[in-house]
Amino acid sequence: MSGVKLKTIRSCRVAYADGKGFEGVKTAFKDAMIFMLANGYEFGEPAGILVYGNSPREVGWDSCVYRACIPAKGRPKLASRRQIEKLPAITAACLVHQGPYSMLPGVWGRVYEWIFANGYKPAAVGREAYLNDCDRTPTRELLTEVQVPIAVPATK
Repeated sequence: MSGVKLKTIRSCRVAYADGKGFEGVKTAFKDAMIFMLANGYEFGEPAGILVYGNSPREVGWDSCVYRACIPAKGRPKLASRRQIEKLPAITAACLVHQGPYSMLPGVWGRVYEWIFANGYKPAAVGREAYLNDCDRTPTRELLTEVQVPIAVPATK
């Protein structure tokens, strides 16, 4: 599939909030942002990362669980680390989509098709990296990178 790339994504420290169901995504990101601001963290890039705990395609959006993550930089003013973790580095099949989030199910499908067509296997459900701010960016200009971790075969 054209456009899908295999790449290594570095680990990063994130503030997070857990959520369930499509309607809760914005609230989870808001909760992570409030935690960051209250504890003196600076915002990193990308704007946000949604890490899926299960597949919306398999369980439906109402039952989908996820972790809304915002990359966090700097040293916090307070000692609270309750909602901070390090996302591990991953090797992933990635595809950047420009446009509305409603088109992302098709993007996910293209990434999974590429994975299987190229002899790889998914290592986890995957995540979406939001490359710009949905509150400040017109819908047609939104950039989202779908990232599906893959099991890398051992080299001989």
